[in-house]
Amino acid sequence: MTRDRGVDALRGLALTGVVAGHWLVTAPGVPGAVDGRVATGSPLREMPALAPVSWLLQTLALFFLLACWAAARGTGGTPWTAQPRRLALPVGALVAGVAGPGSRGRRPRWP
Repeated sequence: MTRDRGVDALRGLALTGVVAGHWLVTAPGVPGAVDGRVATGSPLREMPALAPVSWLLQTLALFFLLACWAAARGTGGTPWTAQPRRLALPVGALVAGVAGPGSRGRRPRWP
C-alpha cells in the first residue's frame, strides 16, 4: 500500500495550524533577569486583529478526519462506525463521572 501524498500534505498543514494557533495563544518569551522564569504572553493581546486567524487554525476536526480515513484505509477498510461504537461506553462513563458531580452543584475533587 502506498502513502497518499495529499493526505500527508493535509496532515502537515493541520500540524502547522496547531503550532501557529498555540503560538497565538501563549508565546514563550525571554527569561526574566530577576527571577529567571520564562515570560509568557498572548500575542493576541498585542495584535487583536489576528483573532480571526486563530479561528481558522482550529484543525482538530481535520486531524481526526484524516486519522480515521488513514486508519480505515490501512486496516483493510474497516467501517468508520466501528471506532465510535467501541469508544461509546468509556467516553460515556467519563462524561457521566465528570458532569455528574457538576450537575449536582458540586465540583469534582481532583487528586
